[in-house]
Amino acid sequence: MALILVSGLSGLTLKAQRTVSLKMERHYKLWVECAGEYVEGTLTINHVLSYDKDGNLTRWHRQPMGGTMTGSVSGMVYRTAGATHERLTDQYSLVDNTHIVASGRDGVQYRYHMNMHYKVNADGELTAEVENETILCE
Repeated sequence: MALILVSGLSGLTLKAQRTVSLKMERHYKLWVECAGEYVEGTLTINHVLSYDKDGNLTRWHRQPMGGTMTGSVSGMVYRTAGATHERLTDQYSLVDNTHIVASGRDGVQYRYHMNMHYKVNADGELTAEVENETILCE
């Protein structure tokens, strides 16, 4: 019985979901309103990409994993944290949380949050749209 099962499966091509993780460096220059200056630097970003059994990208997660940014006027060192997560199926959703924090007790803390959600029906019409964006400077 086992021999028949093995020989019966030999012609099958099994497709499986997969996840790929990679790290990339990227240079950023951002205006931080509450600091009154640009912050600039190279960050290492970890990317995690998930694919369905047909090879379609279904999720994309990005997160800074290291590096610092420097204030263009103050010279102050800024650290970053946060993550961005996208889901791509019959609907699209994105959540982005970014924190840029200056070193020191009195350093500026810039926090950015955004979420979007779009859904397209079978006729290709946009049927739902939710956007929320918050910027906090402390």
